[in-house]
Amino acid sequence: MNPNGACAWTRNCVCEDHNIWGRNAEGTPELLKPDYFRYRMVNGEPQNIDLQKDYFMPFANKFRAVINKKIHSAGQYLIFVDRVTNFETASISEAMREDISIENLVWAPHWYDLVPLVTKSFRTWVGVVRDSRVLLPLVFGRKNVIKEHSRQLLLVSVCVAKLNSGKGIPTIIGEIGIPFDIVNAKCYRTKDFSRQVSCMNITISALD
Repeated sequence: MNPNGACAWTRNCVCEDHNIWGRNAEGTPELLKPDYFRYRMVNGEPQNIDLQKDYFMPFANKFRAVINKKIHSAGQYLIFVDRVTNFETASISEAMREDISIENLVWAPHWYDLVPLVTKSFRTWVGVVRDSRVLLPLVFGRKNVIKEHSRQLLLVSVCVAKLNSGKGIPTIIGEIGIPFDIVNAKCYRTKDFSRQVSCMNITISALD
């Protein structure tokens, strides 16, 4: 599919080439187009960007078309697709759900526990409730943390349940794990990985 080995990236910064940022007279980087990723021009009018509908799905469908053209048989391949990364939601947008084609598609979302991922710390007794509008979106107690994580994992799988006339599509958690550098990467110096093992145990228990 790329016989000449064409590189998709150049030596220049793509964002700089599009004048999203530049350097002032003193050579200091500065933002030139703060709304570049918020709006796009449609018929001369600014329109809010839906990253999944406007960019990700056109890319995914084009990718599928190239694979299909090369293989010539739809039954010989599967395409694993994930949603656009967003810490605030576990689902895909309605716009993406409308545009997505289910042919040869496997839903392969990623999931991570936000507490160790963002804070690089871990406690078995506290977790974060996602997709919640409560003032303090926290859950306490090991069993409750595992239960909440299980709920989140279920959310990322059932969001495609309405596809294929309500039959859904094959689903696999495509990426899951923990950051091993929690607690300032102390384990690499002490060789004590018990905190990482405990953290992974919470995640895998929720996955089970």
